[in-house]
Amino acid sequence: MATQQKAKTNTIESHITMSSRTSTNPAVEDILSNTKRSFESIQKWFKKRKRTSPCPSPSPSSTLRPLASKSASKSINSNGKSRKIERDAVSDSRSSQESQQSTRIECPALAMEGTIANHIQSMQQSIASLRADQFQGVRLLDQMSGVASDRKATRPGRRRSSTASSRLREIFPPGCFTPGGLEKASILSQPDVPGLIGRVSQPHPEPGWRVATKPRSRESCFTTSLPLYSARHHSPLATGEPFTIYFEGQIRRGNCEDGPWLALGFVAGRDEALRMPGVERGGIGIHCHKGMLYINGKPAENLGTTGFDTAQRVGIGLIMSRRDSSSQQADDEQATSAFSSSINVEVFLSRDGEEVDVWSLNSLSTQSNNILLEGLDGSHDLYAAVGAKREVNVDIFFKEHREYWRYGAMKDYYG
Repeated sequence: MATQQKAKTNTIESHITMSSRTSTNPAVEDILSNTKRSFESIQKWFKKRKRTSPCPSPSPSSTLRPLASKSASKSINSNGKSRKIERDAVSDSRSSQESQQSTRIECPALAMEGTIANHIQSMQQSIASLRADQFQGVRLLDQMSGVASDRKATRPGRRRSSTASSRLREIFPPGCFTPGGLEKASILSQPDVPGLIGRVSQPHPEPGWRVATKPRSRESCFTTSLPLYSARHHSPLATGEPFTIYFEGQIRRGNCEDGPWLALGFVAGRDEALRMPGVERGGIGIHCHKGMLYINGKPAENLGTTGFDTAQRVGIGLIMSRRDSSSQQADDEQATSAFSSSINVEVFLSRDGEEVDVWSLNSLSTQSNNILLEGLDGSHDLYAAVGAKREVNVDIFFKEHREYWRYGAMKDYYG
């Protein structure tokens, strides 16, 4: 019994200590300190009583015997034994009363001990509720100010990580893929971006992939799980043949009133893209809101077209081909940057099945210091990318859905 009482005492004391450490509310701290003082006074009181258990169970020796009735007492008196039995009955009655009185004295202490434990448990729940309310309040303030919060509820005091605008994407070497694996259907994956309110899905029985985000959603980028262009398998330096990648997007109803904040393009390497294609390092993309082409974080002012509207079809593609030695030497002599490639890279756009234009990225990079082809020179894997900001609703069609493409030239290319 003493061991059980000591364990119970240590449990309550640990609960009080844990609650006082995790509490950040002054009112809760005052309640905990008062509870701790009451608990210490109860411990002192137990020590003064010098009892092994506050409410011991009655021992068999202390079990009461029934009192004799008057008739039985008279019958016993006639035998000359009444005085002895009456004395025994009175003695047993007194000991029973003392035991019951002692139990009544000790049981309030046990009741107080249980009450304290219940109070501690309710206070811990209140502390957790206060923390949850505090976090929800911070999120509400962020939403009212137009900035989605990226704090996590499990760690409300966690230090905020660097923003996506200051992050520099890594461009990894080409991956090792099998030819059979690259022929599998493209899968558009869901990015793990704080503040993303939306999802990617396959709208069966309709073909393709659907990307839908909400008005408060932060800038994000949905990429394919496998590259559309593998530098090890599709490079014209290895095959001797040009290679083209292409996909289309159907802008659906349900975009922002001022135009679709949508971007289609490609990103190099396996590092996660957090922003629209073309805004970060190793990416290229057409931004449908303004119809402008972005390359490695820079807008190509002389490239692009007018903005795209709801219900229009936009397509983007890259052509990788081997360059002849004369054109490569001429470009190297005129180049204003340290960039040089043996692969010619061209980008082209389509609108509602009609080609918009074709531009040589190599010529652009040699004419401008601002435009670099880092990651886009044909020596890195390229993944399809769909960028979204605010409210976007678009259906994406890859080469396995080419029968739904509107650009006939690309239908013929893939057969």
